[in-house]
Amino acid sequence: MNNGEQQKDMRVATFGISVTIKGDITAAEDLTIDGQVEGKIELPEHTLTIGPNATVMADINAKVVTVFGPERTIRLCQCRVTLNCFSASA
Repeated sequence: MNNGEQQKDMRVATFGISVTIKGDITAAEDLTIDGQVEGKIELPEHTLTIGPNATVMADINAKVVTVFGPERTIRLCQCRVTLNCFSASA
């Protein structure tokens, strides 16, 4: 893999905590969401990371989905899911 291909593979789009999206999202790179998304997320060959501050109500098609934050109800199909749940109480 040459340097250009490595840089291409390392790209990640980020929607911060102040971002709200209603509609469809399609991307050819990894995506991190920490804001609010309602709709459809299409990342069939990429990774979706849902941050601890995110609210996501979407149909998700992604190669890998990682969720950080408190326990959530998640319905996913045809992808690998990594749950990193934590409690606010110590």
